[in-house]
Amino acid sequence: MDRRSLMIAAAGLPLGLCLNSQLANGTLAQADESLSSAQLRVIGVLTAATTQDVFLLLDLAAASLAKEGLSADRVRTLSKAMVRQLDGVIGQLRKMEDINLAKDDAAFVDSAMQVCRSLQDDARALGRYADKQTSADQKTFERTHQKAEQSLRELLEEKSVLSEGE
Repeated sequence: MDRRSLMIAAAGLPLGLCLNSQLANGTLAQADESLSSAQLRVIGVLTAATTQDVFLLLDLAAASLAKEGLSADRVRTLSKAMVRQLDGVIGQLRKMEDINLAKDDAAFVDSAMQVCRSLQDDARALGRYADKQTSADQKTFERTHQKAEQSLRELLEEKSVLSEGE
């Protein structure tokens, strides 16, 4: 991976790590408390940014694999890492189900978990494609990638989580 690609790929990691550590440490949510509007907004923005970054990283890894900029082993490693990262995000978002959220906030959390699962399917498909590099595996990855892109687009439009203010 060239330096520019590595910098782009690494840009999303702090967001995912921040979301996971904030929620895991209980600094944003406790099961017996409600969340403020500002806290919900932070969770929404970090979730949206993390899922976008994972999508872009998978896209970049696939393109680099096709142009032999990344080895198949590196792509498999990245794919597995993204599945694990998304496991963490899903696990932390699940904790929010115990909080008394407004209906639309609960729907956003559910949609965000679905996007994470779709991205996990995408990462697994990319890992399988990297293993064998068959046209069938490539087509499967392209389908999962398009599905992940559509679900991500719907999530981002759902509440305009990346726009300023409310």
